Amino acid sequence: MTFQEWVDENGGQSAVAKAYGFTSSLVGSWYRFERFPRTDNLTLLIAYSDGEINVQQWAADFAARSKELRDGNTQRQNKIKGNLPVNSLSRLKAIFVELGIPSERCNLRGPKFIARWKHSKVAVSEVRDAVINLTDKGRDNGDIELIHKEINSARRSALGRLEE
Repeated sequence: MTFQEWVDENGGQSAVAKAYGFTSSLVGSWYRFERFPRTDNLTLLIAYSDGEINVQQWAADFAARSKELRDGNTQRQNKIKGNLPVNSLSRLKAIFVELGIPSERCNLRGPKFIARWKHSKVAVSEVRDAVINLTDKGRDNGDIELIHKEINSARRSALGRLEE
């Protein structure tokens, strides 16, 4: 039985962490193959599972996953925090990549709008929401001008709700 199967069988990551005295982030990192347990924790896991966890298979899977990450095949992309300002072209490109839009779309007119957005303090979450709204409307979600107009209309409607 793999570690993941054992965790799922015992109620999930937080339940295993609570039941056996580990932190949930530690169990989660083991579950996602981000870390391999130290020998003392590994001994405890084997004892808690009554030897059901196949440690050799887990170590082999972890080694294969580590090799993939080193080779760059599956790089885990962290989501950009929504409250950060969009004040650089690299951040705007990172948002585009996160949303699956070609980042080259913002090269030409991106710096012009970023200069505006620095003064009006446009946040990452506003750009995300604008792209999602444009996608829902069936319009070009990579057009920086349409994104700017969508942010503007969202801010106006939010102000209108405050005045009511």
